[in-house]
Amino acid sequence: SRHQHNTTTSQKKFNIMTTTSLTLRLALRRSQHILKRRFITTSASFSSSASTAEAESLVDERNLLRFDTLASLQKNACQVFAQNELFGTYSEETKQFEWIDYAEFDKRVGKVRSVLIDLGVKEFDKVGIISNNRWEWAATAAACYSMKATLVPMYEAQLPKDWTYILNDSQCRALLCATPDVYHRAMQETVPSVPSLQGVLCFDAEHDLDYSFSAAMERANPSQENMPTADDLANLVYTSGTTGVPKGVELTHDNSVSNVMGVRTMVTNPTDFIRQSDRSLAFLPWAHSYGQTCELWCALAHGASMGICRGVPSILDDLQLVKPTTLFSVPTLYKRVYDGVNTLIQ
Repeated sequence: SRHQHNTTTSQKKFNIMTTTSLTLRLALRRSQHILKRRFITTSASFSSSASTAEAESLVDERNLLRFDTLASLQKNACQVFAQNELFGTYSEETKQFEWIDYAEFDKRVGKVRSVLIDLGVKEFDKVGIISNNRWEWAATAAACYSMKATLVPMYEAQLPKDWTYILNDSQCRALLCATPDVYHRAMQETVPSVPSLQGVLCFDAEHDLDYSFSAAMERANPSQENMPTADDLANLVYTSGTTGVPKGVELTHDNSVSNVMGVRTMVTNPTDFIRQSDRSLAFLPWAHSYGQTCELWCALAHGASMGICRGVPSILDDLQLVKPTTLFSVPTLYKRVYDGVNTLIQ
């Protein structure tokens, strides 16, 4: 179905339901703790800073989180699982992953929403992001949803000409870039050709620069939420363009929420799909619907945590540091692991 606020473009956009792939739960039997988890009650143990009564009202009779949009999923999860660890980021100083909890993430979402408002973003506007997985990516997505804006994710590895096409086709109002390299390439080869853009920030820019995301976060004032409906557009995800120019795929909140609900039916007890004690290593891109739906939003809906992988070359090191109990991946990676183990055996 088409919404009046959707941008009319030269390319036909399809409103589709994404499909869910299977996940592989790692059998880490070296730890008795992992084995004992099987016998722990699946009732939700609320770590909320809100009252127990408030937290309990946010779950159903099966102790599953209630939500009807991605915005309410994020907001409710951050209340119910406030003290649970959520995102882990590798620190060059400590050589370890450092974690933020759900409550801290919720505060950052509010600040990012204020940053977007300061950039001129209004309801139904599009916000572009060129970034690999990081907490800022998730916070930007959640901030967009909480103000009825739409996220347009792109990849750092894409060519500037692809960024230019996607930003123009979607008529993005604001653009967030991950690194100084991405920012400068975008400013030189993309931004001058995108008249709809009103502001561009960089996550990793030095604090004293006028395009610093962290500085904008510090200046941001509190802002009011503008919660979406299930039919509002959440994400505009573009195809790779291998058969022509990239095509925008419209995903409403209902598209993503129904998939999060649907994957719970993969197991007899829905609370066993992902547990609060589970942890993943996030290396599949959240810019793709599989990684975003099955890992990011499913994990949040169940109070789990995820370490954010530094990149493919660091996967083995990050696996040892994060010690995930659950992985979301594609067959290619599992084939590499399988072949690698067989090579060592031989």
